[in-house]
Amino acid sequence: MRVPDRWRVALCAVCLGAWAISSAAASAVTVRGRVTAQEEMDLPPVCLQVRGLEEICLDTWFRWTLQIDHAPTGSGIKEGRVVAARAQHGAILPSYLKKIRVFVLMPIEDPEARRRLGADYYLQDYSQP
Repeated sequence: MRVPDRWRVALCAVCLGAWAISSAAASAVTVRGRVTAQEEMDLPPVCLQVRGLEEICLDTWFRWTLQIDHAPTGSGIKEGRVVAARAQHGAILPSYLKKIRVFVLMPIEDPEARRRLGADYYLQDYSQP
């Protein structure tokens, strides 16, 4: 079966974007895997003041459980189960979650934040299916 060129271009764009994000942040790591669970956490929202706009809030923290198939050598992330936290507006549909394959993770440096979030990483970004 031949993959359409537009899908190849889209995949390359996602990979390059994830690489650019991980390169921009020294400790961010791009990994490949799949989502096995996403659960809502009972934590206060994250609100940001954007110049010229009203305050923008990401209403809910979610804990993502990922099954990592591939992580770069020397990244400190091993293949297997990883838990990451992400502030977002709402849950993502399970059918959409099944299609996500590339993730950008940032280690949570603060031990108190790791304990409160129940995760070792922030989920910075992910590929669009």
